[in-house]
Amino acid sequence: MAESNPRRIRILLVEDEPGQLKAMQHSLGKLPYDITTAPSADEALVLLNDGYIPDIVVTDYRMPGTDGLGLLREIAQRFENVHRIMVSAFANLDLLQEAVNDGTVHRFLAKPWEVEAFITAIGSAREQVFLREERDGLIVELEQRSMQQEALVADRTALLERAKREWERTFDVFDHPLQIVTDAHRTQRANMSYARVTASDIRLVPGTTCHEVMFGRDEPCENCPLIDLRAGKSHGLGEVEDIRSDQLFEVSGYRFNEDDDDEPSYVVMYQDVTERRLLERQLLQSEKLVALGQLSGEIAHEVNNPVGIILSFSHLALRSEVVDTDPELKEFLEEIMTSARRCKSIIRNLLSFSRPSQPGDLEPIDLRDLSERTFEFVAAQIRQADVKVSIETTDDLPEIRGYPDQIQQVILNLVTNAVQAMEEVERERTLSVRISDGRLAGRRAVVLRIRDSGPGIPVEKLARVFDPFFTTKPVGKGTGLGLSICYRIMNEHEGHLDATNVRGGGAEFRMYLPCR
Repeated sequence: MAESNPRRIRILLVEDEPGQLKAMQHSLGKLPYDITTAPSADEALVLLNDGYIPDIVVTDYRMPGTDGLGLLREIAQRFENVHRIMVSAFANLDLLQEAVNDGTVHRFLAKPWEVEAFITAIGSAREQVFLREERDGLIVELEQRSMQQEALVADRTALLERAKREWERTFDVFDHPLQIVTDAHRTQRANMSYARVTASDIRLVPGTTCHEVMFGRDEPCENCPLIDLRAGKSHGLGEVEDIRSDQLFEVSGYRFNEDDDDEPSYVVMYQDVTERRLLERQLLQSEKLVALGQLSGEIAHEVNNPVGIILSFSHLALRSEVVDTDPELKEFLEEIMTSARRCKSIIRNLLSFSRPSQPGDLEPIDLRDLSERTFEFVAAQIRQADVKVSIETTDDLPEIRGYPDQIQQVILNLVTNAVQAMEEVERERTLSVRISDGRLAGRRAVVLRIRDSGPGIPVEKLARVFDPFFTTKPVGKGTGLGLSICYRIMNEHEGHLDATNVRGGGAEFRMYLPCR
């Protein structure tokens, strides 16, 4: 549909950072768009007041004067059909959610954005513009025809038939799964991409429920866009996970029919954003580690000397004859020694965290062998905790290369954390390792999963487990650097490390190591 439309889409880019503005223009430079730019929201409003009306507006949030959200609210009130996209590093989720719910923002892209994600977002907005125009034009045409004499009924019928064929062709042009659903989540019509993604016979799709076929769920999804549409919003948006796999989909919806006498129906589109979200989290975590690594190294070096002095003089004081005659003084000095040693351990972790690995020759890695050898280090701890261990490996795994000692450090840290997490669990304690084929950012990879039967990770803390100095352990039992160091090691191997909770209890950590 988009290629057959003769006119070019008008895009207004609003950004106060010249470099970001130039990057946006460069990303869209070879695509069929007419691009206008403004360095602030106030200058964008001047353009609008002078009669310029774009099809799509892309704006930053934080700018001098009027902010991006204020600009989009003004545009939403004056030009309802303009597609509105916000691009920002600003992380006020409540404000963003309110803006999406009330229809001010159609789509949000987090900085720093990927070029492909930016082009895809603009392309999707372009499709929505043309689809809305085609629908509006068709409705106007049908209304005009309906007012003519009875002799034109045959023409009107033919027009409806043509519109039906155009809708069917439009549905199948979309590469993303697309469907029309009723208020009860029953599918009326779906495109070929929907049938392909769900491995369904397109002839059997009508009448099925979208949440069951698309996501394997018995009940409607908690983030279903129909919730917003039923509330009167012009656009619904949510993210839903397929519980049968690790796939994450961005789901958007629009009201399909406007006649109050008709049963409500909605157009719903699905876009697989699994790898995009993975890359966004990986990039965000990497930036945190770089910044904290530099600061940690400086702090560790500054604190190392005074801690060494405390240790030395405490040790000398304990050898004094006076101490033998004063038990209380001896107890105080031993406590100082213990605390100083803990400081020394923390400093050592800080230095390890801040110091990148030295480059060397990569070696072939057998993850099963490495895992089995790692369990030998903690065999006594596992027996004491009464944990049952299993290791499963699929056949025909691709070869991976890396630094075995570093990968073993990651496995050891994850296994130790899992065993400690199950210490207070009364039910059967199990620890399973599964090594299988997988994908990472479009590359073939080997995935190692470590799953425990512990209490899991509190949902509100799940996104922070790899943050430096963040720990769920009691005071004195963890520095909060172990998982951060593991994350850095995986980054240096061009891999990835993430965590999730398991249905029924427990947590699972997944290591992705790409083939080299």
